[in-house]
Amino acid sequence: MTYEDLTLRGLVVSVHVNLVDKEKGKVENALIQRCTFPIRELLVCLPERRMVLVADTSHISPPIEPRRVTLLDPSCGPIDTDRTRALFSLSLDSCGTIRTLEDNHLVYVNEVRYSPSQYPPPDPLTPPQSQYRLPIGCRYPVKDNGSLPIYHPHPGASLTFPTRRRTVRSHRGGSQQIPVVRVGGGKPGKVYRKAKSATVKIPSPHR
Repeated sequence: MTYEDLTLRGLVVSVHVNLVDKEKGKVENALIQRCTFPIRELLVCLPERRMVLVADTSHISPPIEPRRVTLLDPSCGPIDTDRTRALFSLSLDSCGTIRTLEDNHLVYVNEVRYSPSQYPPPDPLTPPQSQYRLPIGCRYPVKDNGSLPIYHPHPGASLTFPTRRRTVRSHRGGSQQIPVVRVGGGKPGKVYRKAKSATVKIPSPHR
């Protein structure tokens, strides 16, 4: 099974099937079946230390505009949006991502956020706007085996500091440390599959 693409339309997966003549040991026919699975919110940690994320803001009240959400680096906005969702694609050494070393794993942490202070209302009598913060992260063994974890991000995820950690790289905006999301270890949310030879096409990533 190969993960081919992740867009706002869904997760595209292909399955390659070979029909083999048992007596001759010869492939008689080959079939590729592609399916698109609709998704509301999903996070994919790619083997090459990349992250693709669809964030859903439909549960926020009052509503916010998905095109105005960013990552920790405010210059990193979504590459695509619809009325309630935002699609991000980024390298894990960009967009303010924090990398820490925890035991034998590298943990990469970022956050999808919306701050009303970035977009003050033109009318002072406008009702207060919502704040939105979605912690996201990927966790890789130091000796990575090329697996492809897929998670459902949780807006209410618990943020905790590891008991033992060494900060490898900090957010360029300052020395403040941000709590690490324990994604991929223990109970990482819902892990749908880990594929050792998966490929995903990444549209217009942040670098």
